[in-house]
Amino acid sequence: MISDCNTGQTVGQLKGHSGHIMAVYADSDDIIASGSADNTVRLWDLRSQRCIDAIATGDSCVASVCVNSSGNMLASGKYCSAFFLYVHVYHLTDIC
Repeated sequence: MISDCNTGQTVGQLKGHSGHIMAVYADSDDIIASGSADNTVRLWDLRSQRCIDAIATGDSCVASVCVNSSGNMLASGKYCSAFFLYVHVYHLTDIC
């Protein structure tokens, strides 16, 4: 669910993960990244409320996600202690 922090009202819903959401990263007004127990990281466009990219991360639950300030690298940490760095997965400034 997407809620307005000022009013507390639900303003939308993002659908795509098949497991519990374990991590969310938001550094943009329009784009967020989420990591899930379904072993994927997804990038979301909040304007359209759609998934714009999905990355399969293997066989371990995603524990953390972060995107660098230029928007061209995404880091993902997993419960199995692995760490992945995806370069140019999605250039966030191209869609903002």
